[in-house]
Amino acid sequence: MRRVLSTGVVSLVASLFPVAMAFGQQATLLQQFYVMKAFAPNVDKVGVLVSQTPAAEFKDKLGRASAAVGVQAVISVVGGLNDLSRAYQELVTNYRVRFIWIPPEDAVLCSDVARDYLVRKAVTEGVGILAPSKQWVAQGATLYVGLDGEKVKPYYNSRALQALGLTVPDKFADVSTATSE
Repeated sequence: MRRVLSTGVVSLVASLFPVAMAFGQQATLLQQFYVMKAFAPNVDKVGVLVSQTPAAEFKDKLGRASAAVGVQAVISVVGGLNDLSRAYQELVTNYRVRFIWIPPEDAVLCSDVARDYLVRKAVTEGVGILAPSKQWVAQGATLYVGLDGEKVKPYYNSRALQALGLTVPDKFADVSTATSE
């Protein structure tokens, strides 16, 4: 199932920040998309890989967060690891997404096997990954957005940024952490 969520001009308001999924030191969905857009301002489509059909609440949060930062979110449901290649290729080829977000609570897609495949494919095809954990960034994913107390803290892979032709935005230069693994 693929669903393209509509985009619109929605102001980036603080009331949306608590809306998303905070797991420990995980930034909200809106915070993650905001940082991704700051690092990659020309991105207009984000692929979202999930291993089960998302609930209406998830779709609503995703729609609001993507609209707030001016991107279109395209959801692709992965039936299992054996379906990951098809879902990835469909997002990149048919929808021409330039960044892929993996929700942190998706156990199937957060596995080492999925990570290794997605990072390898994304690096070779010039697609950014908004990762579910810092460990993904250490393994080559582009960006993870965490929290340091209540402050947003981006973690990025400098080699992945360089491969995508991206740089660290000035507003995050002092608060972000790099790895070049």
